[in-house]
Amino acid sequence: MVSAVFVYGSLLADDVFRALLSRVPPSSPAILPHYHRFSIKGRVYPAIIPAENKEVVGKLLMDITPSGFIRGLRIPKETGKCCISIWITL
Repeated sequence: MVSAVFVYGSLLADDVFRALLSRVPPSSPAILPHYHRFSIKGRVYPAIIPAENKEVVGKLLMDITPSGFIRGLRIPKETGKCCISIWITL
């Protein structure tokens, strides 16, 4: 089974992954339909919420487990995690 994680925002930059995980996982451009990206007051990172007729541009990281990803990035506890359907762009 292939493990993959959808990312957006500053996590699109390879330099960020190199600094945080000491590697850049293989990836593919992807779109998360029916979600909207927005800024969080007082935070340096964005968030997403479900929203009709919106989409979030990002990428799908391959060959990385969600648990390894979360440990490597030290994601805040209040961050939600869920299974989603994405569109992979070619």
